[in-house]
Amino acid sequence: MEHIGGITVSDGIAVGVAVIVGSVERDTPELQVARARVPKEIERFDLAVREVAADIEELRERTKATLGGDAGSIINTYLMFLQDEVSILRPIRTLISEGRWEAASAVVRRFRDLMEELRGLPEPLPSRIPDLLDIQRRLVDKLQGVEAASLTGKLPKNCVIIADDLTPTQTATLDRQRVIGFATAHGGPASHTAILARHLGIPALIGLGSGLGRVAAGTPVIVDGFHQRLVVGPTTPMVRNAKARLRRLKDRALRDVGAARTRDGTTFELFVNIDSDESIKSLNSLGIAGVGLHRTEYLYLGRDHTPGEEEQTAHYTRILKAMSPKPVVIRTMDFGSDKWDPRIHSLREPNPALGLRSLRLSFAYGEIFTTQLRALLRASVHGNAHILFPMVSDAEEFARARACLAEAATGLRAEGVKFREDVPAGAMLELPVTALVGESLFAAADFISIGSNDLIQYTLAVDRTNRDVADLFIPHHPGVLKLLHMAAETARRLSKPITVCGEMAGMGLYTPVLLGLGLTRLSMAPSRVRDVVDEARRCDDATCRVLARAMLEAPGPEASGRILRAHHESFRRPTRRG
Repeated sequence: MEHIGGITVSDGIAVGVAVIVGSVERDTPELQVARARVPKEIERFDLAVREVAADIEELRERTKATLGGDAGSIINTYLMFLQDEVSILRPIRTLISEGRWEAASAVVRRFRDLMEELRGLPEPLPSRIPDLLDIQRRLVDKLQGVEAASLTGKLPKNCVIIADDLTPTQTATLDRQRVIGFATAHGGPASHTAILARHLGIPALIGLGSGLGRVAAGTPVIVDGFHQRLVVGPTTPMVRNAKARLRRLKDRALRDVGAARTRDGTTFELFVNIDSDESIKSLNSLGIAGVGLHRTEYLYLGRDHTPGEEEQTAHYTRILKAMSPKPVVIRTMDFGSDKWDPRIHSLREPNPALGLRSLRLSFAYGEIFTTQLRALLRASVHGNAHILFPMVSDAEEFARARACLAEAATGLRAEGVKFREDVPAGAMLELPVTALVGESLFAAADFISIGSNDLIQYTLAVDRTNRDVADLFIPHHPGVLKLLHMAAETARRLSKPITVCGEMAGMGLYTPVLLGLGLTRLSMAPSRVRDVVDEARRCDDATCRVLARAMLEAPGPEASGRILRAHHESFRRPTRRG
């Protein structure tokens, strides 16, 4: 048995057998042609481009029908590449006409150079490499008269795809009746494959590295998206336990979880995080208090155009109407080191995590920011909208963001466009400095949301997507807990709502700790709601407070971890009867 750690891009548990999908590399010898043959090769290339574009258009429509418009837009990105005269089409024709390269050879040469350029750039540009490789293979297949490789119709039931990487078109066409999960050696959280995995709703891990090469075809495996690991050759008890967890998840899915309260009746509020409007109608049946975080940057990723004001207004309106009268917290675009749109900001930065990202990027690209703010205000009349600004460092930066919102409102007012004048505006606490100078910021904001993922990253100087240091990403580190406690106390003093909406909020392991710190508003992936409710019902308010105090006073993460494990183990010990 072996555990291989990776990065979860789609939650859940899958128990099945491994199917190994190798990279399909065509042997494309570098051939040159006679000068008289050059016009014919250019003609063959242009025909291949048209035929591949037609195939992609057909796949896009199928993807829209099965996975929704957002997923279809990702496939549509391929058409953007196939229409790129400057970077792709014209250079390939030049290679054919001036270098006298055979069409397939010219395609491979140009795409190889493009992919090499992307490898040295910040994410998510390297995450586009599978897209380019997929297009290259499709073009070469057309030119060589070879049928394109496909994953459809060749797979057994309950299979887990194990691959070096999957292309977006492979992912979009996975048979959900047979494929129950996948794990790849490479890939990034912002890749199109990762985004499509979330649309498919199957557990998926990426970035498992070379260890994935040890997995043999037909081996029983468990994809555990909650613990970010692939279990290879699990024991019978582990399989039984995983299947039991899977049954519980299915039984609990999209059902009212009942009151969110601890064993002694102390109540708390649960919200959900969403990336799109695909599953919004089913969320109300969970019994949640509302949407605690809508990540709007996914509106921009994987598309051939930046969404305009009308499109954004319609998108936000659908969500607000579906959730009304419950609150929907909509975060303005939060591009950073793990999510990036080069059409908005193409400048290469040596350290994008500390560069022009999040709210800083919005200030730098005011026209795009204003378009989003206008759309949010226009949609606000259709529900209970809350606007959240990401990675706010202090009260002055928040005042600047609020001034941008006021300017957008002034423009709409002058045009006679209706919008809510009282839309709450909040700040996202993701930096240690924000907690340290929180008094003035908390006083200015209508509400606070804690982005625990970035807060932990910046506090501990650890990139959680980097496999080499991922084990140092420790949410229960006393330093992290002290910042959370400081923020909770400041919000309590100023009577400001404060919500935790990072991964930590959806992990039942940390539920009693957060409640003990005074953080009683938690927002998470819909699949995590039931586990958090169940965990809270096992403990009382006083126990949570004692636990949190002990962990705050721990000398380091190992000690705080032991305290937390002891707390959970105390509920698993059988009670002796006298």
